[in-house]
Amino acid sequence: MPLANPLRIEVTRFQTYQSEIMAVRKTVFIDELGISPDLEWDNRDEQALYAIAISGNEVIGIGRLQADGQLGRIAILPDWRRKEVGTRIVQRLIKAAIQSDQDCIYLSAQIDALDFYTKLGFSKTGAPFVAAGIDHQGMRLLLPTKLATL
Repeated sequence: MPLANPLRIEVTRFQTYQSEIMAVRKTVFIDELGISPDLEWDNRDEQALYAIAISGNEVIGIGRLQADGQLGRIAILPDWRRKEVGTRIVQRLIKAAIQSDQDCIYLSAQIDALDFYTKLGFSKTGAPFVAAGIDHQGMRLLLPTKLATL
């Protein structure tokens, strides 16, 4: 039976869904993980590309891609985790990076999420480190070039 509210992934700018993006990030990063708002809110949102997951009229997950290839702020509301939402968001951001001629994307993964990113093709870079009081690991994904897809 089809879902009553099928999930859709939309690529957008921060300004278009600012309040919804901020609400998801507040729930996940500030309320749940205890990250300081001073660390969570940076000056990189306005220039970033976002992939947002929408069910019905509700934004239930988000991810951000910077022009330099940095992927981040992947956040899924608790009731939607382990339902492929994060996978679909990251896959859509990978596609956006390829479309913008990037050859590599990178991220700082929370240690608990290493398997998630490894399954998507990311590999570890460097040594683990602590950011915002949480253990992280640098990761990157080499992207196919357009010449390889011709």
